[in-house]
Amino acid sequence: MTQSCVISKAELLQDIDAGWVSLTDALAQLSEAQLTGPTDAQGWTGKDHIVHLVAWERSMLYLLAGKPRHAGLGVDEALYRSGDFDAINASVQSQHQDISLADALAEFHQVGDDLRATL
Repeated sequence: MTQSCVISKAELLQDIDAGWVSLTDALAQLSEAQLTGPTDAQGWTGKDHIVHLVAWERSMLYLLAGKPRHAGLGVDEALYRSGDFDAINASVQSQHQDISLADALAEFHQVGDDLRATL
């Protein structure tokens, strides 16, 4: 049997805020070179991971607005429906390769703020 945990909206927002502060503080410690240069085992930079978070948060905004999540991710509906998250994430990453770090961070903050306000 699985155990579920029900929390209040206030508790949810408090958890989100704590995670947001922790993440933004960690990002602030990194230089542009650190966020755009080194890659992980899949070849992603820190900037790629930021763009990935933005896409999935935007997809939640779309979902909450009654719009299709695939549109928020910027991927084809068939790809989204395939459930192949590696392929979805690769598509998101390839679409945003040329975005500047400054633009990625600005979008990260804006979409994060929009999602919190929506919740």
